[in-house]
Amino acid sequence: MLITKFFDFKQFFTPWYLLARAPSPLSRPFMLAWLIGGGVLVVIGLALKFYARFRRALPVSLARWWRRVGTTLILSGLVSFLLLFFRYEHAPILGARILMVILLVATLADLGRLLWQRKVKVPLEVVDEERRQRLRKYLP
Repeated sequence: MLITKFFDFKQFFTPWYLLARAPSPLSRPFMLAWLIGGGVLVVIGLALKFYARFRRALPVSLARWWRRVGTTLILSGLVSFLLLFFRYEHAPILGARILMVILLVATLADLGRLLWQRKVKVPLEVVDEERRQRLRKYLP
């Protein structure tokens, strides 16, 4: 809420703002939103990785999926920090603004792929693991 008071997200996604030929320096609220967003991604990613590691009731394939989601969020947050601290604001077309949108699209695409895996592959792997567990109790 505090960030939306100082930063206009609708303006950020307009093509004339992203692809400006003479971009102005990024504003302080935008930098703050960028920093907070990257930090939140890293913290949520770490929490998901710890959740998947220490939760014993989860099937192995589901725990692996949660770790992958955590890794995606941590990587996106760290790349966000990297782009924040090593940005070039005055590049005519490929500046810091468009790189953040590219990072956002890549993160959303990867999370979409992971959601597809969760809906299609993970249930099959869970059923296969349960079948193996049932068969193991009969093996010597």
